[in-house]
Amino acid sequence: YETDLAHLRAKLQAGAEYVVTQQFFNVARFEQFHKDCRRIGITAPIIPGLMPIHNFESFRRIVRFCRTDVPKSINDRLRPISNDDEAVKRFGAQLGTEMAAELLKGSMGYGVH
Repeated sequence: YETDLAHLRAKLQAGAEYVVTQQFFNVARFEQFHKDCRRIGITAPIIPGLMPIHNFESFRRIVRFCRTDVPKSINDRLRPISNDDEAVKRFGAQLGTEMAAELLKGSMGYGVH
């Protein structure tokens, strides 16, 4: 992890102006990443990548492919509706809205992608 942060810092020192993360579902982990970046001197805006959940199978596929950490609370809310595409879409919109609101408050509010 520290090596990845060092590589990120080197990209910014080489001229990158901001950071856009991959999609994630764990806001606490993003907040820690943000703090770690600041700790090592990364001051560029860090834009969190959010991806709405449209259906359960595509969610599972992207989570496996990207090895994305999904909090148990999200899995627990998704599991009972996993066979109802409309319910999953509503949940995905609600979750995305909640995550965006949480990310935009405070000192990390550079926007979302």
